[in-house]
Amino acid sequence: CDSTYRPHSPSTTMVNNTAQQITLALLPKFTSILSFLASSLIIRDVLHNPEKRSKVYHRTMLALSIVIALNMIPLFFTTWPMPKDTQGVVWAIGNDASCTSQGFFIQAFSTAFGYYGFLSLYFCLILRYHWSDRHLLKVEKWAHALIITFGLLTAILGAVLQLYNPAGMWCWIHPAPGASDRWVQIYQVAFFYLPLWCSFAFGGTCMVLTYKEVREIELRSMSHNTAMSCEALSRTKAVANRAYWYLGTFLFAYTLATINRALEWCGNGSPFVLPFLHSMTYTCLGMTNFAVYARPHYVRLRSDFPNECCLRTLGRLVVEKSGIQIFHQVENENNL
Repeated sequence: CDSTYRPHSPSTTMVNNTAQQITLALLPKFTSILSFLASSLIIRDVLHNPEKRSKVYHRTMLALSIVIALNMIPLFFTTWPMPKDTQGVVWAIGNDASCTSQGFFIQAFSTAFGYYGFLSLYFCLILRYHWSDRHLLKVEKWAHALIITFGLLTAILGAVLQLYNPAGMWCWIHPAPGASDRWVQIYQVAFFYLPLWCSFAFGGTCMVLTYKEVREIELRSMSHNTAMSCEALSRTKAVANRAYWYLGTFLFAYTLATINRALEWCGNGSPFVLPFLHSMTYTCLGMTNFAVYARPHYVRLRSDFPNECCLRTLGRLVVEKSGIQIFHQVENENNL
């Protein structure tokens, strides 16, 4: 990629003043940092526990968290890598090469949606069809290979076809001055939005099958009314609820992003609030993912320490996931 000068057209986002431009450039930096840290907690939690590393679910969460953490790094830079002459943004201090680099890495690590699709399949297979981790191993390998290859291949094609240009809050697939919008929109759909919503449709189908199975188990449990069946039902519902929450995280992160781009395709432009929410929800992906992953641990802590306020319990959770023993040290000192 060369760094030669060429003028850049403004974004189609309706950003009317400098304050709005600063908001779009600044706030995603904070949310991307928090998402990076939240993803790092999951990575540390899995890597430091041999039992978790042996399970398909935790290995999938490890891969998902790595992808999210790596995606947050280029997203953190927001408008900095954009060429200096880019209109409608603030703090653009880069050139064509830096813009292309940012777009490349955003695209390469934008495949978290693939892991959400695989998680839905995982929960469906273990709850409805009673697959074991041993049976899931081959499916897991293919899922990793497909998701990683898709991200890298589309990122390389985007660079070769010179698709990366200023695209609102950061550089991504966007029309260059004088280029055809139609072809770029096709690439946006083919490289991101089509596989994104195919993954959601697949995950949604898996969740419908999972819900039907859990409902059948619930009805059988009610008819037998035994303590063992009730206990098994409780565990099954807890796992199913986690699956539903992951699908909700998917919707939270990608729905507004899709609506924002769709309005751009229609040529109407987006009101400021939409790209703002797009940038915030997308860069919060690591935090919402951690919230679902750590929720069972949080519930146990609330049960163990019922008199603690929610914020202190949350702090305890974060500290324990990070491996710091501060709470245990404080409790031991209080017992002396």
